[in-house]
Amino acid sequence: MGIENQVKEVLNLFKDLVFFEEEKKIGGKIYVLNDDYYEIEIQIQDFPSSFPIVKETLTRIPVKADRHVYIDTGSLCFTTKAIADILLKSKIKTLKDFIVNVLIPYLRNNSYYEIHGKYFENEYSHGVLGIIESYKDILKINGEYSIAKIMLDRIENRNIKFKDNCYCGSNFTLKKCSNGKHDKAYREFKFINKETLTRDLMQMIEFLKK
Repeated sequence: MGIENQVKEVLNLFKDLVFFEEEKKIGGKIYVLNDDYYEIEIQIQDFPSSFPIVKETLTRIPVKADRHVYIDTGSLCFTTKAIADILLKSKIKTLKDFIVNVLIPYLRNNSYYEIHGKYFENEYSHGVLGIIESYKDILKINGEYSIAKIMLDRIENRNIKFKDNCYCGSNFTLKKCSNGKHDKAYREFKFINKETLTRDLMQMIEFLKK
């Protein structure tokens, strides 16, 4: 579906949003539950190669790192770049997918925080710690050095095949390890762009040196 049809689909579904063609952005109210809404601005120029840049325009969400807003730009921080790469190549195919599966859950999580002082869903730490945590989730292992090696191998095109030993060190083949859980995890891991892997690995190396 072309981007123009994706925009039409979004406007038909969310009646309080408007498309500003010259700026290539969508803006207006988006309701997340009953009367609970946010005023947002969605820049779509780089979608689907990356998540749209989204800002909450009434500053209901404070511009703070611990509230998952980038301090330098004021845009919303949804997840790590690695997980965004995976989602864009698996589940997030249209602007509607992004709004329904990424933006609205983020906003609902913020509404929960406003009431309870904590997020409903587990959140990654900030900075490089969050990057490491996300790769642990993606690969389903815990060792930072093992993760770094897997990332380097992928960057240098040393890919694991399903009949090779699993990357977790179990001595089972990738296909059979953990009832196929690691095979599925590695397939998703391969969705991550090499540029993302390279940037994340460099940050991890500097962190692990300390």
